[in-house]
Amino acid sequence: MKRILPILLSLALSLPLPAQENVPEAARKRGYGIVKTEFAQLDQDPASEQVILFGHDNGHWPEFDLFKSYIAVVDSHTREVEFLSDEFVTDRYNLMVEDRDGDGLAELYYYYVDMDSFRTDENGYHPQWKYEYRRKDLIDRPIPVQKPRKEKVRTLIVAGMDGSHYSRGAAECLRQILENSGLFSVEVHITPDWGGDMAYFHPEFKKYGLVILDYGGIPWPKETEKDFEAYVADGGGLVFIHSSVIPMENWEAYNKMSGLGAWNGRNEKWGPYLYLQNGKYVYDYTPGWAGHHGLQHHILVDHPNPEHPIVKGLPTTWHHYKDEIYTRLRGPAEHVEVIATTHDSGRDEPLMWTVRYGKGRIFADVLGHCGSDPNMTYAMTCTGYQVTLLRGCEWAATGQVTQPAPVDFPDREHYTLRQEFKDPCR
Repeated sequence: MKRILPILLSLALSLPLPAQENVPEAARKRGYGIVKTEFAQLDQDPASEQVILFGHDNGHWPEFDLFKSYIAVVDSHTREVEFLSDEFVTDRYNLMVEDRDGDGLAELYYYYVDMDSFRTDENGYHPQWKYEYRRKDLIDRPIPVQKPRKEKVRTLIVAGMDGSHYSRGAAECLRQILENSGLFSVEVHITPDWGGDMAYFHPEFKKYGLVILDYGGIPWPKETEKDFEAYVADGGGLVFIHSSVIPMENWEAYNKMSGLGAWNGRNEKWGPYLYLQNGKYVYDYTPGWAGHHGLQHHILVDHPNPEHPIVKGLPTTWHHYKDEIYTRLRGPAEHVEVIATTHDSGRDEPLMWTVRYGKGRIFADVLGHCGSDPNMTYAMTCTGYQVTLLRGCEWAATGQVTQPAPVDFPDREHYTLRQEFKDPCR
């Protein structure tokens, strides 16, 4: 008999439990407590379910006859309560999560002693009995067992030619973050190194629902530029990561797609500085070079529009781990909505923004520095970075965000890290 991830826990253990607001209302009102919980995959959705047994001690020890319990099934990804049982008596029934029919998915059972099978030896010792099993979904309304699997977004990461960054390492981090979410299937294209021949760089962009740029090199072939412009204008999703706002400064459409840029000779001719003051956009046409960063450091990230789908439900201010922070960004700034800032030198500098280009949705995120050393990927381990990246990617590809706010998201005082580049509850 094969158990699927049997994990018996008490409330004192530290494995993730549902957020308090997602604990069924009955448990909060009637004083029920979590007796045990198991993680199992009950349906075709990649996220596991958390099967929770709630119990209530009514003081009738030791008879147990009036000890009432019920079960809840909570999706470990969405945190939605998928199933809530009626009350039942726990002295007779016990909870079991197993794959008893061999289909690769767990089922939910009550199991209890068949008293007719109870036997002892002739001296009254060595008792033996059989268990009876009864599927829960045959007793009460069924647990959904065939939720439709969401089709993954086919994604292309373009990386390379970035002398100040470890582009291969960053691309691998990005790949893991996206694929571990279960929402994206990812291919990575590493361009030739500096001095290499870019003449044959011509991905078939239209095959992808999302293109992510973590590229810092020389201009692309003109035909490739033309196809890329058409891909985005026709509705393709696009994401700019960190230093990808620096290159190809003379490609007009690239500047419009990124909205803002830095360095490589950009100045007032490329457009205004864009920042926020007192919650209002400031388009500053003061002459000057674009781009600045100091030493890497921790920052507070603010969301000026907490209702934007990418950040909705997240803390409006959170602690981001050590990173290289770009400021003094400027560019065409057309159709730009700033969704994340940090306060610097008396103004709120954009960290994340969206751009509309034709039918295309674009998400830009200048966080996520990956240094020239393979071990310098620490900025990308920040939970806040990974969650906002995933939400921005989903929005760019589909126009909506289905991912809930995770329980490990940082707050104003504390950062959290996902060093394995995945949600610990998955």
